[in-house]
Amino acid sequence: MRKTYRKILTPLLCTIYAAAFAQTSKDSIKYSFQKRESISLETFYANHGTGDLSGLMIAIGYKHQFRSRLSFYTNLAFTVNSADDFSYRSISQPPNTIDKTVALHFVTAGLQTSPTLFYTLLKSKKQQLNIGAGTIIRFQNTSLPEKYGYGYDNSQDRQPSYKIYKTHPTTLSIGYQFALDYKYLITNKMEYGLKGFYQNDTNSDLIVGVGLTFARKFSFAK
Repeated sequence: MRKTYRKILTPLLCTIYAAAFAQTSKDSIKYSFQKRESISLETFYANHGTGDLSGLMIAIGYKHQFRSRLSFYTNLAFTVNSADDFSYRSISQPPNTIDKTVALHFVTAGLQTSPTLFYTLLKSKKQQLNIGAGTIIRFQNTSLPEKYGYGYDNSQDRQPSYKIYKTHPTTLSIGYQFALDYKYLITNKMEYGLKGFYQNDTNSDLIVGVGLTFARKFSFAK
């Protein structure tokens, strides 16, 4: 009787172990494909300073999802912001049209990267809401003077004029960034989203932006 049981149970147990191993292998393969990377194109409306300089940011981003709710993100971004001189309107212009002046136009441009750790607050089959915090490294140049004046030197002047006393040097600074990122999965490989960010750095360059992201998902797993 025991020999009969052995003959029946031995191949049955071998089949169960083989099936369990095969299922574990499939799960491992499936899990590895879930570790997806993504490359994104991002465009933002961005205000520099206290809203004085409006402009835009364009970025190419890379994200690696290394846990169910944790991902690492970094990018290479270009920003450009501009505005007319803020003090121009405070000075009255001469009555003669030929003597009137125009405001200086200031432009600030920067190149930056912002490595960020994101945590998924909410997620469903096709949607995610992520919050992130990270650092920034920013290279910047600006035509906005650090110290300047605009006005009449004396009552005999026919028109107001600008005097530039000190300019801003080209800067390389570090700082921090907070971001809120909503994503919607269109297909298994394409997603779009809405993203907002707030950043500041050691040069006191505050930038706040909101914009759209488009991403292509892929995996290095074979």
